[in-house]
Amino acid sequence: MFRKIVLPSLLVIVALFAISLGATTPVHGQLVGVVCIAAPPVTTTSGCPSTPANVAGGAAGTKFVVAINIQGSDALNGFRIFVKTDNTIINPVKADTNNTILAAPLLILANCINGAGTGCSLSAGDGPGVVDVGVVSLTGLTSPPTTGNLFEIVYQVVTATNGTPINFLTSSTTSGTCPQGSSVPGVCVTITNGGSQPNVETAQTGIAINLASFALSATSGNLTITAGSSKTSTVTVSSVLSGIGTVTLSSAVTPVKTNGPTATLGTLSGTLSNRVTSFTSLLTVSTVAATPGGNYNVTVTGVCPTSGCSVTTRNLIIPVVIPAGALTVDFASSPATPEVGSTVTFTATTVGGSSPFSYLWTFGDGTTATTTTNTATHSYTTASTFSATVQVTDSLSHVATSPAHNVVVAARLTAAAFTFTPASPEAGSPVQFTATTTGGVAPFTFSWSFGDATTGTGSPVSHSYSAAGTFSVTVTATDANSVSATSPAQNVVVAARLTAAAFTFTPTTPEVGVPVQFTATTTGGVGPFTFSWNFGDTTTGTGSPVSHSYTAAGTFSVTVTATDANGVAVTSPAQNVVVAARLSAAAFTFTPSSPEAGVNVQFTATTTGGVGPFTFSWNFGDTATGTGNPVSHSYTAAGTFSVTVTATDANGVSVTSPAGNVIVAPRLSAAAFTFTPSTPEAGSPVQFTASTTGGVGPFTFSWSFGDTTTGTGSPVSHSYAAAGTFSVSVTATDANGVSVTSPAQNVVVAARLSAAAFTFTPATPEAGLAVSFTATTTGGVGPFTFSWNFGDTTTGTGNPASHSYSAAGTFSVTVTATDSNGVSVTSPAQSV
Repeated sequence: MFRKIVLPSLLVIVALFAISLGATTPVHGQLVGVVCIAAPPVTTTSGCPSTPANVAGGAAGTKFVVAINIQGSDALNGFRIFVKTDNTIINPVKADTNNTILAAPLLILANCINGAGTGCSLSAGDGPGVVDVGVVSLTGLTSPPTTGNLFEIVYQVVTATNGTPINFLTSSTTSGTCPQGSSVPGVCVTITNGGSQPNVETAQTGIAINLASFALSATSGNLTITAGSSKTSTVTVSSVLSGIGTVTLSSAVTPVKTNGPTATLGTLSGTLSNRVTSFTSLLTVSTVAATPGGNYNVTVTGVCPTSGCSVTTRNLIIPVVIPAGALTVDFASSPATPEVGSTVTFTATTVGGSSPFSYLWTFGDGTTATTTTNTATHSYTTASTFSATVQVTDSLSHVATSPAHNVVVAARLTAAAFTFTPASPEAGSPVQFTATTTGGVAPFTFSWSFGDATTGTGSPVSHSYSAAGTFSVTVTATDANSVSATSPAQNVVVAARLTAAAFTFTPTTPEVGVPVQFTATTTGGVGPFTFSWNFGDTTTGTGSPVSHSYTAAGTFSVTVTATDANGVAVTSPAQNVVVAARLSAAAFTFTPSSPEAGVNVQFTATTTGGVGPFTFSWNFGDTATGTGNPVSHSYTAAGTFSVTVTATDANGVSVTSPAGNVIVAPRLSAAAFTFTPSTPEAGSPVQFTASTTGGVGPFTFSWSFGDTTTGTGSPVSHSYAAAGTFSVSVTATDANGVSVTSPAQNVVVAARLSAAAFTFTPATPEAGLAVSFTATTTGGVGPFTFSWNFGDTTTGTGNPASHSYSAAGTFSVTVTATDSNGVSVTSPAQSV
């Protein structure tokens, strides 16, 4: 077929390759022969098949391969192969060029599958179900490709049953165009550059999807094996249409006899893929010397996946013949170690001879037995070792005697007992029970009744009781010969489980450096207990009670873990231990700060750190001591005394204060007073001043003035309202509250100065002559002073006083009298 127009994508590809290689001269190409669809396996030299091809597919979803082959060709520049199938049956998923005969300068350039890939053109029909492959010459002129595989297409089954037609196009045309756009599937070939000869397109008819199958064969179909030897045969698994996946092999021997042959396969499975059409497995049939003669069948069974096979299971039967040998006999006894009173079964094994057989048994204890089967039973009445034999006679009167075998008969199982540990278990903890036996043949089995409605087996055996109580336990021992004995019951006393731990500590208010004693308590459990402490300061300890000292003040979270004799452990809730600072100093104050002899001094101590309550021991410096805080002490004499106090806290830590000097003054012993003026008068202030002997100031003074009035202070002023003699006393109280009252003194109070008068002489004086004035007073306390106003603007003093008038006239004269207390009075005026 000549083609002058090709798909644009392919022309572009060809042109690009031609330009890149410098090709300028068109070359006419010709494809002579056929392009065909073939079923794998294929090689690079595989041609087109002479008969229609079938391909191995399978159920929906399985994959299979078809090959696109070429058979005969001429020189050409390129061609395209267009394959279209019914995509409701199969869909192409891959074009594989692993086995292609194409090589440079002929290469596959376009690979369009299902409308996706290089060089696709949907308008040209490159849609679902289509594989469109282009092949070009890279040099413009090449040798023709040889007969063989161009490429392969991997298809996936959409829906098919066995024998479903693939429905490739069947055509043979020498003119026209390839039917890419046609609705008819097929294979079409186009010459890239045209040519003088038509190309030929063909495709087989009758191509269909077939489920694959497989066959089994063996190199030896009949094995003759001497007893005690082995023979092998190679089993071959070959595929029909291949591509079925993994075939699994197994073997079995029938009929199976005692000490009969065994069959094994060296390779149990293999895969029949598209290019693997067979695999082999080595079958080995082995026998033992005692294998009875006869005919056996070895059946080899092959199984393949059901989705890829028309027949999933095939069997191959290989006959095996084992010739019979000379008559020999041997026997075995069971149990291997019988005991008194138990049944011993003897079983004979014959090799060779002709059945039926008869057997004469000699048991070694003076008894015999005859059987027509190969088994006999016997019980021995004493424990010992007995030599037993069997004699066999076949149907041809051939006789064979077995070797003698010793039958060692043990004493009968007569008793069972047990121990348990721990001896004092608790609820929830495993108790291990260990059984012992008297007589019997090992191995033993043990069945336990734990007394709490539960049972167990084995020895030793572990059991945990869910509650405290007393439980009656027994064990039944059964030996290898099924003889049983039950132990006497034992009471197992189960304590309550260790459920809690707690602790106390003393002192309850510890301080740094003082040992704290921790004491643990438990609830439940079995002693003795061990105790592990976490003191909260990164240190630990063991035991109870346990002592621990903290190096710093703080709050520490403490726990204790108690573990009982059964290994059950429980941890207490954490408790905070508040550790105070250590008692480091003591000091004191006292009051009054200036005490005196005979007066109570109150001493008050203070502490730094430590834990109360505190006790205090005093040394007062005068050989006397005391206790308490505060504490009172009286010194009997004045002096300086060195005082100390020793403080001891609740934890027994003691510290002594630095010494302090207490200076004790003499006691207040006397009070006295003076007053001024010494001759007071009524109405004039009298100042009283007190004095003391001893005592500590400041002092206070209380006065009794003798006229029913009182006063305080010193000095103090008091005025008497009337003349008289008054008994006055003062009470002095010092800073320490010591009081003393003075002796009484009489204070004589005169009448108050109330009037002044005067006389003069001569009664009728004249100018220039001296007039003598004389004053008189009423009341008051002398001495008096007198001040005169002579009425002529002149004054004078004294009494009597003399004055001369310089001129005649009437003059108004007065005199003012002042007594010793400063009381003054002026006389009435008189005319002179």
